[in-house]
Amino acid sequence: MPDNKDQENASSSPALWWQNPAILVPIILALIGIPTTIISNLDKVGQFLQPLLGSPNPAPPNLSPSNSSKSKESFFVIAGSSQFKKDLSQYPKTVRMKIGDSFDDRYRDIKICNSIVDHEKYYLVIGSILLGKDAEDLKNQAKSDGFQKDTYLQPESQIDFKPLNCQQVE
Repeated sequence: MPDNKDQENASSSPALWWQNPAILVPIILALIGIPTTIISNLDKVGQFLQPLLGSPNPAPPNLSPSNSSKSKESFFVIAGSSQFKKDLSQYPKTVRMKIGDSFDDRYRDIKICNSIVDHEKYYLVIGSILLGKDAEDLKNQAKSDGFQKDTYLQPESQIDFKPLNCQQVE
């Protein structure tokens, strides 16, 4: 039987913090919970900042007709993407106000297309099934007219939407 001195020393010596569940469990939960909370709310922060910062999604690598492996491949001209369809429909109106009557001659094929991979993502398509130089010219014209500076070309073989399901923008 241990004497009273041994019991006194055992009860008065502090337990190491990593051995004490009352201390360790809240620390682990805090470490797991904080990053999870931040990560799960990043989309809300992005949605709030989107109108302030401009283009909501960076453009994929610039695929010009000269970089394409297929010489006769057709392209779509993408002037923006967003989770908000209504925001995308405002871009053409802004450009129309800026350039006036020439808008209708330059941009006859403006559509908003829903992604088939991410159903919450929409694309603003300002040109469809255009060959090389025509696609490049439209992209450059769109940038100078006031569409997003990261307007890009997307080869038809790599589009993330069904062209027949797109909605015309007026």
